[in-house]
Amino acid sequence: MYFQEAKELLEKCRIYRHTQLAEQKFLLEINGVKCFPRGDLVAISGKEKCGKTTVCRMLATAMLRGEYGGIKAREANLRILWIDTEQAKTSTRSVSRAIDMMCGFEPEGLQLFFINLREFEDKEKMRGFVQFMFNQYKPDFVILDGIRDLIHDFNDVTQSSDIVLECMRLASGVTAEEAKERELFERKPCCIACVLHQNKASEDKNLRGALGTELTNKAFEVYECQKNPETRVFTVSQTATRKYDQKKLSFMVDNDGLPRTCFVPETPDGTEGKCE
Repeated sequence: MYFQEAKELLEKCRIYRHTQLAEQKFLLEINGVKCFPRGDLVAISGKEKCGKTTVCRMLATAMLRGEYGGIKAREANLRILWIDTEQAKTSTRSVSRAIDMMCGFEPEGLQLFFINLREFEDKEKMRGFVQFMFNQYKPDFVILDGIRDLIHDFNDVTQSSDIVLECMRLASGVTAEEAKERELFERKPCCIACVLHQNKASEDKNLRGALGTELTNKAFEVYECQKNPETRVFTVSQTATRKYDQKKLSFMVDNDGLPRTCFVPETPDGTEGKCE
């Protein structure tokens, strides 16, 4: 790199105390606390079958109808892209139908997009297709369920770093200048919720592999989903954040398959009680 190019790049990267920057915007608030920021990543973790997809349904529903179970949208007319790399197509369709039920109406076709990539075997091609979808749909909120399937080896440090950085670039949006240079569409920064399992050992709650370490380090906030097998109560807890602390959110799933938030008091020994 020539000296003049390096000098110009340095000036672009430098932040002064008087640097004018746009205020950080958040798409949601839970119990009045702002969360899920534009231009950043959020990690949603947990063991298998602990409610991660249901939590994502609740987030999407709140954005579409304005509020759901204590989760409120801070903007209207949000565009949501749900990328499913894990489930069969029939399961993805079930999620779409469940959101219709939770909303009480069928969302407009330009607000909610479901894409199933489970059958993709070429990881590089799948990642290129994901980039295309961002430019095609210009989403405000993306649910990437799950990020692990976009790389070959989630224990490989280089692969893990690359995919997390790639997601951060996608979340940053594309300015008019960048769009012109790279032949892309201009689009606003979005929030990407990356779903990733925790390690399999019951006592280990770290996100899986080198990918989990990288995502935990780079994400704006991290949420953990848990299920109490006795009470069948699901709990979402914020385990890390760069800014705003969240309280736990608890819910049960009724006979119609709809999540209903509930209050779960803690017992004297620190464990959760039953839903009231």
